Amino acid sequence: MSEWRYRDPSTGAVLVLNTQAVSDVFMEAGAPAVDRLAREGAAIARARVTPSAKKFIVNRPARRFPLESGQIKSSLSRKLSIPVALIVNNSRFASQQEVGSLSRVPTRPLGAAFDQLRRRRGVRGVVDAGDPIKAAAETVAAARPRKRRSRR
Repeated sequence: MSEWRYRDPSTGAVLVLNTQAVSDVFMEAGAPAVDRLAREGAAIARARVTPSAKKFIVNRPARRFPLESGQIKSSLSRKLSIPVALIVNNSRFASQQEVGSLSRVPTRPLGAAFDQLRRRRGVRGVVDAGDPIKAAAETVAAARPRKRRSRR
């Protein structure tokens, strides 16, 4: 049994928590909702791309993921797991779809899906793990020439 113990310094009382059981409850309660969001997000993203690119946008069903993150660091969060689902763009040109290029306007399929899902009531923690994509977007934006205004 994986467990987490907390001892109250003032009273000496000990709380013992079965982290495996709690993680199982999180998975059972959260996996269907997370899967539904991933399916809806993939459908939104598919609607933004050309028909030939639709097959590359898929969703992965919820899997166990450790709860600890940059914002949550504790001995308890290290032992708990929550459901996490993915929306994936497997296209070779996925980053160009998100950030554009010098010749094409970006379609932003995943960005649009994440933004639309974030706006829904009761949805928190939809994460766009696109830091490399954001860096590429800044590079492309910096490479684009600025429009000059004619002085008349």
